[in-house]
Amino acid sequence: MASPGGQFVCDVIRAGPDYDANVNIMLQDRAQPAGFPRRWFAAHPSVKPEMLAVALAAMSTNTPVNVDLESVDQGSIILFLYTAKDLI
Repeated sequence: MASPGGQFVCDVIRAGPDYDANVNIMLQDRAQPAGFPRRWFAAHPSVKPEMLAVALAAMSTNTPVNVDLESVDQGSIILFLYTAKDLI
């Protein structure tokens, strides 16, 4: 059974495409204690280029992201990904 997902404030650690045309983004939850450890998630197929752009922008500016995850299990789908100047 999959772990529940939800909304988190995270740091983007790594991001990029793989050989299967997926966009993978490694996130680390900023909460203390963390809701999940550093792990890989997959961008939703309908917005892969846009999520990659957001992830790269967050990495290059050292800005956290607000993210909604289908599940906190490794490889689960990212439903939305926003750069976050404020930490809602």
